[in-house]
This record gives sequence, C-alpha cells and structure tokens, in this order.
Amino acid sequence: MFHIGHPAIDLSLIYSFLPVKGRGIFFEHYGNVDDETKSIALFKSIYSSIVLLVYGIDKQDAALVDAARASLRLAFKTE
Repeated sequence: MFHIGHPAIDLSLIYSFLPVKGRGIFFEHYGNVDDETKSIALFKSIYSSIVLLVYGIDKQDAALVDAARASLRLAFKTE
C-alpha cells in the first residue's frame, strides 16, 4: 500500500532534479529499487511539479514557474 513512509516519496526527487545519466548513477549506489517503486516515484515527481506549476502561475511567481517547468522537463526525459 502507498503511504507517507513509502520510499517513492523520497525517490521522487531523483526524477525532478537529476538527468537520466545521474539517475542511473544514483541507483547504482543506492541499490535495488523495484520497477513499481520507480513508477510511483516518477508519478509523484510529475504530480508535485504540476501542482507547483499551477500554484506558481496563480501567484504569478516566475521563479517557481520556471523551476516547476524545469522539473517537469527532467521527469519526462527517459533517455
């Protein structure tokens, strides 16, 4: 079951802030993570970035909008 203590919550940052090559290096050192956890982490990364993007647009916070867009671009890169 997915809950606040799930490792995907922490691992979602990997998809928001690291390029694909960096993710590979991270997971080599972190250890084995199952595909389901990686998928949940990716979803959480995209979801959180979209929420921040919408909030940034609403508050007219250009820096937050730019950061959220950058995180989304990273999250959607797979190669």
